[in-house]
Amino acid sequence: MAQIILASGSRIRAELLAGAGLDFEIVKSDVDETALKDAALTRGAPIAETALALAQAKARKVSAAFPGALVIGADQIL
Repeated sequence: MAQIILASGSRIRAELLAGAGLDFEIVKSDVDETALKDAALTRGAPIAETALALAQAKARKVSAAFPGALVIGADQIL
């Protein structure tokens, strides 16, 4: 089974995965979220698209360091 990595420091997301019985690691991506949000705002991107872009950026950055792992990126904008 592939290694599972949560590319987020969110306690709630970690609790959800643990509650589902998954064995996973947490690796924070250190993506510059402010820059990505500002760029999305500048081009008028919908909120959902912005959250998806943030999640993808986190997952891609962590995936580069852990080839072969299943990396989960997630984000929300309130």
